[in-house]
Amino acid sequence: MSPSRNIQTQLVPFSIAFFLLLIAGGAADAESRKDHKEYDFHYDVRYPGQLRSDVGLDKVVEANAADLKSYNRRTVQWWPKRGMDVIPLEDIPGAPLRTWTPRVPTDSLTGTMVDNFPKKPFKAHLIGFRGVGDGFPKDVKDPTSYRCPAAVLRLADGRKRVFMGKYLSEPDRKYLMKVYRADHVRMAKKLLPNEYVLNDEAKGHPAGEKNLYKKEGHVRFD
Repeated sequence: MSPSRNIQTQLVPFSIAFFLLLIAGGAADAESRKDHKEYDFHYDVRYPGQLRSDVGLDKVVEANAADLKSYNRRTVQWWPKRGMDVIPLEDIPGAPLRTWTPRVPTDSLTGTMVDNFPKKPFKAHLIGFRGVGDGFPKDVKDPTSYRCPAAVLRLADGRKRVFMGKYLSEPDRKYLMKVYRADHVRMAKKLLPNEYVLNDEAKGHPAGEKNLYKKEGHVRFD
């Protein structure tokens, strides 16, 4: 047997073993909320992320797939997909269950609720948030004018839906801001392990919400 032929025969089993190792490694790297000690409300908006064992894949069926020379019908089932459209309870351990109260938003031009929105209080698990929240009011005279993030909820039938904060009652909005802020504190402990050192210019500005709207100038928030 020639040296080149011998090398080729050795490469075949090595390639197969390497491919199987990649598959095994990919499966081992898959993660989900089940691996977490505390609930992460921002887990679904991470980028980049790892493979998720709690997110389904598209199902592709192709007629006569072995025939590469002909045009064959291919059917892709992409909905409903686990983790995207439907959320099993086992995938969100620790998610809080709450009764939410819908309301007509204050900026509504018609004074009515949108057609596809619940009209009565409903129970749903809070999965996470969409958008950025800001607890400071845009209008000093209106303490409810803060920016509330949208809530990602799991409904009783398992559907995953996003509800804008303005369509929820004020107690619901305050609850969302409370959980939103607490989760940011949790993340900050992991993302900012070292104490932030203020420069001399920043130290010269008054600190805290108590100085907000008091006078023109800069206010710092540590």
